[in-house]
Amino acid sequence: MKAFATILFTITTLFVAVANADLHRASIYAFGGADPHITTWSGDRFEFQRRGDFVLLSNPDYSNGLGLEVQVRTKVNDWWSYIEAAVLRIGDETVEVRGGEEYSRYWINGEEGFSALEPQEEMQVWLQQGGIEVHIRQVNSKQFQLRVDLGNDEGVVFETFQQFVRVDVQANDAEEKSFASNSLGLVGSFPRGAKVGRDKTTVIRSSTKFAKEWMVPAAETTETTVFRS
Repeated sequence: MKAFATILFTITTLFVAVANADLHRASIYAFGGADPHITTWSGDRFEFQRRGDFVLLSNPDYSNGLGLEVQVRTKVNDWWSYIEAAVLRIGDETVEVRGGEEYSRYWINGEEGFSALEPQEEMQVWLQQGGIEVHIRQVNSKQFQLRVDLGNDEGVVFETFQQFVRVDVQANDAEEKSFASNSLGLVGSFPRGAKVGRDKTTVIRSSTKFAKEWMVPAAETTETTVFRS
């Protein structure tokens, strides 16, 4: 596993959120008593209940074939399920977040990160790929936030509240220049949000079948999952 790409850290008390009314947004989240809720690029909303790893967004063509993918891991708790972990892969580098009742944890390229931040403190690390910034913020004793800044007001934000994880993705309106250009996954095709299958053609109307389509098959998990284990 790679270590942190840099040892330069900046502690601040200000978190600059990714926000612009002209950008496309999509998300997945679930809290106590509710199954994962997904908002596609088009604003369409649906939910599903299933345990496993799912592809939230995949763009093999990102950065001239370097590739970018976001996966989430769900856990079933009695009659409801939630997101317990999420991971972003860019090339062979990864950023992974996991919630917890006592505290949240995160890993950069497989190395567990510094977690002794005070509420409202922030620090930054940089990935080797293109100097991508990762902003890490302890919101309060139960809430943690990690943002990967992809430039041009684009980014992927992981947020935890105790054991629950939420993922927000934001992409630029300039389709051909966006990191999400030509991407597919649970948040739909970019920017239209169509529920397109892995064959890049079939539109799947059933939300349950669509979620199953983007599940990482158990038989392939060890080969295709982006998570550490």
